[in-house]
Amino acid sequence: MMSSAIHLSIVLLIMASMICCVAKNITFGCVPRERKALLKFKASLLDHSNRLSSWKQNKDCCTWQGVKCSKVMGHVIGLDLRNRNTLFDIDNMSQYGNKRFDYMLQGKKIDSSLLELKYPSYLDLSWNDFQRSKIPTFFGSMKHLQHLNLSTANFVGVVPHQLGNLSSLRVLDLVVREARLSMTSCGLLIFHC
Repeated sequence: MMSSAIHLSIVLLIMASMICCVAKNITFGCVPRERKALLKFKASLLDHSNRLSSWKQNKDCCTWQGVKCSKVMGHVIGLDLRNRNTLFDIDNMSQYGNKRFDYMLQGKKIDSSLLELKYPSYLDLSWNDFQRSKIPTFFGSMKHLQHLNLSTANFVGVVPHQLGNLSSLRVLDLVVREARLSMTSCGLLIFHC
């Protein structure tokens, strides 16, 4: 009786050790709700250069271009959609005509489906064209954001006071090309010249 109890204990100990070793190498894929939210966000954009061509329904969103996920649970923790194709001469943009927009993601507004991303700490939408839309107030609800870059993305209007709710925010980049900024009693206004 005693030897079978010892034998069973040894077997259970070996199995527990194997499970622990295997579990260290397990990673989770994309959270389905977050993949759906990103696809809805993608559908709200024009993508002339196909930068988001890796964003497909049947693919793990953690492998999509510009998406970074937690290796432990698969939640989206970063979205880097900065337009890196800004090699043209900013001061002489007019000579490029509509070609300067070829690599920009374009949208009339940022879809609120991004709120389905529960843990993003990094969001960069800079150097895209949001067609003179307002900075979404819902960004102020993304409580894990540490880095928010909306520079040169063609936003206009008042910078929403809700961004003040982002207690973890370390970087806020709202640089605007060809605009002047002025403070008023109701907040920071962005005026295009």
